Amino acid sequence: MASLLSVILPLAPDIAKSAIANQWLQQCLDSLARQTWQDFEIILVGPAAGSGHWPEAAIRCTDTRVHRIRRQHPGIVAALNDGFAYAKGEFIARMDADDVAHPERLNSQLRYMKTNPDIGLSATIVEIDNGGETLGRGNIEYMRWLNAVRDPLQIRENLYVESPCPHPTWMMKREVWQQLDGYRDCSWAEDYDFLLRADLAGIQMGKPTTGPLLKWRDHNNRLTRCNPRYSKEQFIAAKAWALAQSHLRQRDAVVVGTGRNAKRMFDALNHWQVNVQAFVDVHQTVKKKTLRGKPVTNYAALANREHGDALLLSVITRFGARENLRIWFKENDFNEIEDYIIAG
Repeated sequence: MASLLSVILPLAPDIAKSAIANQWLQQCLDSLARQTWQDFEIILVGPAAGSGHWPEAAIRCTDTRVHRIRRQHPGIVAALNDGFAYAKGEFIARMDADDVAHPERLNSQLRYMKTNPDIGLSATIVEIDNGGETLGRGNIEYMRWLNAVRDPLQIRENLYVESPCPHPTWMMKREVWQQLDGYRDCSWAEDYDFLLRADLAGIQMGKPTTGPLLKWRDHNNRLTRCNPRYSKEQFIAAKAWALAQSHLRQRDAVVVGTGRNAKRMFDALNHWQVNVQAFVDVHQTVKKKTLRGKPVTNYAALANREHGDALLLSVITRFGARENLRIWFKENDFNEIEDYIIAG
């Protein structure tokens, strides 16, 4: 009988060479063994045949629910797609080999998805762990934002800020992966690309409101810290691509901001032939008259609707900017998603 749930756990090709990575994998597997929901299988996706060895924690594991397979091609995208293709579950969950699941993680997500059948993909609230060190301001603010974005509308409104659903916390219906034809190997992050395509396909995403269900380990060797496909430039490129397929398919844009991210967004949108009417000076002073050959305007012009039907696209990232902009937009009768999108 097929397992109700499959957990996909891709392993780094060189994991066997690192004692600390092997230790983390053991902790990860131990946390899965302690789950209150027990009807699941674990798919360990190792290095391609002939290109690496299994780590000791995987070799020692005697849990009959664990299946070890080797990826057919190099790279994280191949590992994920191979794992999903092998999985037998009605629901498929993700986890990374360096993270630790709360005992209620799988049970809470399954209950949430069964109670909310319109949800095609769920994530969870997380606790960021950087080895016991005190979290810096950036991580604290990021975790606060991440864990506050929970219901489908909040996720949709914040999808262009960055990924509001941490990849190692995902659980999805099998048909979602099938509908999207798996992960794509593109120039930006494969998980963010998957979420953007899920949104374009009308798939709802959400999180159970229970406390942290995953200890998300932060360290310098994380793929997101050392691979260029996870750079800020590539995240902006991904946003521009998705916006060009949807909200800006037949609509002009106005970029709110005049800094580096504003110029990056303009260039990325221009690549997809989206017309940017103007930039907005965030200090409302309009010191710059033009940028990238486009006029620089101010908030008064926005309030007067001088931009017509153009979508307002904010790329400002400083602390507090999102909240302040949402307040200003609301005070001036702008509707989120319909009239403006927060993308920074």
